[in-house]
Amino acid sequence: MDTTTVNLADQATAVTVTNGTTTLGSFNYGLLPSGLVSSTTVSIDPALSETAGYTKLDQLNALGASTLFAAHHPAADALGDLIRSTAAVNDFCGLDASGQTRLGL
Repeated sequence: MDTTTVNLADQATAVTVTNGTTTLGSFNYGLLPSGLVSSTTVSIDPALSETAGYTKLDQLNALGASTLFAAHHPAADALGDLIRSTAAVNDFCGLDASGQTRLGL
């Protein structure tokens, strides 16, 4: 069974997966006031936990040092516009190869 915890803005802050009374894993989400995810914590494999940074335009511009994304940091120019992205970052953000939002997400 999955249990989702939400904040007062109805944004998911945690998901716990159980089998009966046994917790199989949990996922916690740190949120910025804007509602963007600033961190994830994965109980079953802490190496998959992640932090994220954003430009002043709320564009993803940094992913923490987890092994999953360590070599895939996007970059922004002085105005905050993204100038480099990667397939891993696009996938994390639900974007297609051109950096546009995929339909259905």
